[in-house]
Amino acid sequence: MTGFMFRLATRGHKGGSWWMSMRAVCREDCVSALLNIRSPQHGRTRARGAAEEEPLLGESGTEDQRNLTYNWVQGTAPLAQIGGLVLLVIIWASVFSHKMIVFDGHPLLNSLAVLLAIEAVLVLQPTGFHNVEQKRNAAYIHASFVALAAVCFFSALGIVIWHKQHSHISHFETIHSKFGILTYILIVIQAFIGFTQLFVPQLYGGEENAKKLYKYHRITGYLVILPLLLVTLILATRTYYGAKVLHIKTWAVVLASLAVVLGIYPRIKVEKLRGHRQTGSH
Repeated sequence: MTGFMFRLATRGHKGGSWWMSMRAVCREDCVSALLNIRSPQHGRTRARGAAEEEPLLGESGTEDQRNLTYNWVQGTAPLAQIGGLVLLVIIWASVFSHKMIVFDGHPLLNSLAVLLAIEAVLVLQPTGFHNVEQKRNAAYIHASFVALAAVCFFSALGIVIWHKQHSHISHFETIHSKFGILTYILIVIQAFIGFTQLFVPQLYGGEENAKKLYKYHRITGYLVILPLLLVTLILATRTYYGAKVLHIKTWAVVLASLAVVLGIYPRIKVEKLRGHRQTGSH
């Protein structure tokens, strides 16, 4: 309003009728307003894109402009970090509190592998499609942590197979063991697809075709692999060795697993699950 009155007074001072000056100023304001109007569809598209870029809970903030190390503590990530560390401490403390045997390498390595898998997820989650360099670097770190986790997982599997054969114990007698072998199989498939998508996209007919499968890799990780890992850990506390020898409390493992869930799932970006990305992004 102040600008309008100033321009009106200036035009009146230069000469001419006040009526003509008012008409000219009003015409200028109308044209300016029309030029700045954006279509409702454009506004809805931008709003929808912004909403999909944000995590399921909370604002995404400026994580894409920060160093990648911030990804491990951004948003609800500290909950997942605490949950993973508590799981590790519970199991390792229980193992080292009694006379150790070869089989103890199984829970030690599996719990370490779960923590490494959590770190692999957290570092990649906040990256967006619009920051190609950061997303690529985060993917390499993600792959490195997954590789370390895989080494631990399958070393743990080798230990339990050797122990049962050496001790003449039957395989797959408990729910824990059945969930465990299913989880190992799915980890192999998930890791193979993830690594080949990133490093050997030619297997899928090129990089663009490999990128189209990313969303299925994410969905499988969130809805299948991670839940199976946590459930298998919880079931381990109900086995004879976990309950009677290591004395691991089921409620403690459940609470720690819940912290992992609350730390990871609110950070999921809807656009990544849908596979939406801008042209030229990864």
